[in-house]
This record gives sequence, structure tokens and C-alpha cells, in this order.
Amino acid sequence: MFLSKQFTRVIQATLICFMLVACSSSIQQPTSTPLSVSPSFTPSLTQILPTTQKILPSSTPSLTQSLEPTRTPTLTPIPSITPTPLPTLPPEEARELVLTLMETNGGCKLPCWWGQIIPGKTRWEDAKAFLQSFASEIGFYGYDGDVSLYGVDFVVPKAVRYFELLEVSINVREGIVDKIFIGQTYPITDLLIDYGEPTEIWIYALDPGTTLLEGRFTVVLFWEKRGIMAVYSGAIETSNPFHICMDGLDPALWLWDSSITRTIEDVGGDLLFGSSPYHQREFYPLEDVTSIDISSFYQTYVVPENASQCFEVSDPDLP
Repeated sequence: MFLSKQFTRVIQATLICFMLVACSSSIQQPTSTPLSVSPSFTPSLTQILPTTQKILPSSTPSLTQSLEPTRTPTLTPIPSITPTPLPTLPPEEARELVLTLMETNGGCKLPCWWGQIIPGKTRWEDAKAFLQSFASEIGFYGYDGDVSLYGVDFVVPKAVRYFELLEVSINVREGIVDKIFIGQTYPITDLLIDYGEPTEIWIYALDPGTTLLEGRFTVVLFWEKRGIMAVYSGAIETSNPFHICMDGLDPALWLWDSSITRTIEDVGGDLLFGSSPYHQREFYPLEDVTSIDISSFYQTYVVPENASQCFEVSDPDLP
């Protein structure tokens, strides 16, 4: 996926925030159903044919028929529904609302986001009308094919984000929200309890751009049928095997329409795998680089008391 440079920098900055700053809490969210209006009037044309003949005093009979005049119907055009913008909240109230939504997700389940926005269903106009009442900025970053790229910023306390800014990326296709990318407070145990065993788990370890004293790891949890991908990142000491600990980490979340089948490559794109051919991040299935499988991973980390457990990963690039 080739994003504009500005848009890519915004999302990459967001990913770096998750790798360096941990927050805590879980989320959840309601569904809004767009209103559709359609005409119900079906015009009809009535034609009347007489059933009797009139014989004229002529040797050649003729048939007389009468037609009822046709009425031309007037069709009322379908009105376009323009959402009414909500009043802008004062800064303090806006911050409080963001914190509440991060904590509760507006009462709905992912990929529904903040109780109002459902990928594949919610119109961007409706989403924007909701968000602009408490967002600090909504920006348009260009196009990626037929997808429009938007960024939404929210002011949050420094304890939540070091730079006091929560950045969200929203992709829009044909006027409908298609995909959402957000850094969210969501401990791995809560995520597994809420959404069950992932379809896939992928591991990336030892970023080649780091020093020999410290590397990075990324663990990707992918729920194909739910439209959820969670990416947890952190630091590891360079050793073989590596020890990866998930406790205290919060993920970057990708959310999309769960009725559409997508792979982690489709969802993560260049942001996850790297855009340069000289700096590609190579991910491996959990089973290929650890002694555990997806079921064992799930059974371990779904238990809150096991959140601090670490697991070993053998770097396939090391002897």
C-alpha cells in the first residue's frame, strides 16, 4: 500500500508511541443504523377497450374504441440525509469524553469503535459529525487508489500519550468507513477474554536497525472473521533464544469490515511490514519460532494471573 508521505509519518508516529508508552484499560461499543428513505409510489396506466360495436349505415362496419387519458406521475426525489453537527464540547469535557470512550469503547464490541462507527456500515459524513464535536483536528491526507485517507487527533492527558495527542487514522471507501487504525489501551488478557482465540499469531523479533544490546519484537494477533488485528510491540535483550514478555503492553489496533476477508498483509501493509526493500520486517508464524501453538498461547494469556509470563522465541536468522 502506498500512502502519502504525510499520512505515513502520522501513522508511523502512532506506532512508535505504542512501542514506547504503555497505558491500561479495556474497551467496548453500540451500533448505529443508517436511515434509508425510498419512494413507495408505483404509477399505473389504465387502458379501457369497449366491448360493443356500432353498425353504421354503410356496407363496411368499423370498430370504435376509446382510450382513457394517461396520467403522468410526479416522482419525488429521494432526499439526502445530511447529519446535523453536534455542538463542540469545551476542551476539558472533550478530554473526559475521549478517556471514557477509550475505557468503555462506547459500549460496543470491536470492530465497532467508540459506540458509533462500524467499518463497512457507517457513512463518513455521520462519523465526522460525531467526531468533530470533541476532536482537536480532522485532516484529509489524500488518496490511496479509491480510498480516501483521513486523520483525527484528540487531546489527552500526558499520562495517556507523552505528547498529549491521540492520533487515529480512518480509511474511507465510496463514502463508507472502511478501516480504522488506533493506538488503544487494551491489555492482552482482556482482548483474549473478549474475542477468543485468534485465527493467526505472527512474530517479528530483532529489528536490524537497533543496536546489538537491544532489539525489538512485534506480536500480531489476527482475528480474520472478527475484523480485528492487534499489534503489540516492545523491547527485548539480544540473546538466543529471545524472551518476549507481553505484560504492561497496549496494542495498535486495526479494525475493518468483518464481512470482508483480509490477510495481515492486506491490513498492515507497508506500515507493518516496511515500505523499503532494504528494510522489510519478516514475520513468522508463532509455531515456527516458538515451542507453543496458538491454542497454548491463548490458554496461557487468557488467564489474568499469567499476564506476566514470558515465552521464548528462537531467531531464525541466528545460528
